[in-house]
Amino acid sequence: MPKAAFCSECHGYVWVAPDGGCMNGHPGPCLRDFHDAVGPLPPLPGHTDSIPAPVPTYEPPPLPPTCVGAITADRVDILGRRAGAFALDWIIGQTLTYHVGRMLASALSGGATTSGAGVLWLVMTVPISLALLYGYFFAFEAALGFTPGKLIFRIRVVNSQGRRISCLQALKRNAARVVDLILWGGVGFALVSASPLRQRLGDRWGETFVVRV
Repeated sequence: MPKAAFCSECHGYVWVAPDGGCMNGHPGPCLRDFHDAVGPLPPLPGHTDSIPAPVPTYEPPPLPPTCVGAITADRVDILGRRAGAFALDWIIGQTLTYHVGRMLASALSGGATTSGAGVLWLVMTVPISLALLYGYFFAFEAALGFTPGKLIFRIRVVNSQGRRISCLQALKRNAARVVDLILWGGVGFALVSASPLRQRLGDRWGETFVVRV
């Protein structure tokens, strides 16, 4: 509850400032008759307007060093679940994107009836399949915050407030997979292991976290 006091310099009751002085800048020794008050105070001499109550301010307590918003160290320490979810998603994604990529490449190459067309078909299949595979991760994480693999292993991708990530965040974290997957995922694993909140490069760039649910 805000406090009021009589200020000898203002010649009337004023609200007490956070530093213990008068709301008009006079020091604490000028105040007396401190008391809790509700509502506006009477006008000061020479004024006609009453003095409204100060708006209370709230400062949240500082977060511990291992916590960012709703993210805590115990919720992100899930390397086994992440590895299992990624392996399952990779199998699902590879299966789906390979067949879809083959169909698209075949249609674009005119059926690949000659050896030259066959090479063209193969060259087109690889980038199309990779684009679809990255799209698989991006689409699920942007729309739901989790992929089928993450759903089965009960983990999801969130922002620093513990909420679903944005499309831009999903794009950033998945665009960086090309670096995280270097050395068969060794770079990503090393970055996750060294991070207090288990973030790979894509998570750091997109400001995302993978937590258990």
